[in-house]
Amino acid sequence: MREICHLIDLLPTCLDLAGAAFPQHCNGAPTTPLAGVSLTPVFLGKPLRRGAPLFWEHEGHRAVRDGKWKLVASFNEPWELFDMEADRVESNDLSQSQPEIARNLASRYEEWARRAGVKPWPVLPSTPAEKKPPGQSPSQPD
Repeated sequence: MREICHLIDLLPTCLDLAGAAFPQHCNGAPTTPLAGVSLTPVFLGKPLRRGAPLFWEHEGHRAVRDGKWKLVASFNEPWELFDMEADRVESNDLSQSQPEIARNLASRYEEWARRAGVKPWPVLPSTPAEKKPPGQSPSQPD
């Protein structure tokens, strides 16, 4: 059985296997709900019921995966659409021949990015303490 999974599924899987629940509050503040799902059904030979596409972003690179469709874009580049069942190596961009699918996935990505608080890249420091020379983290002393 082939199932689509992501790093965000590891914590829900560990919690599920341990019989533990993710806390709804931490230090009096509400926690952000987990985005992933438990992979336990896959271990038992059952299908995975995700219910929503996978979304991710890293340093301005972004993607959304929904079933066989994967929409990806490198930093400051346009979206590219791939049929992962027919093109696992992402060599045939279908964004021009399937514009409705590409637009729909891009729109869903933008909704997720707003909900998730994705910031435009590059993310600039917001406080003087964060403005350190390259290679020096904000927590390192001067």
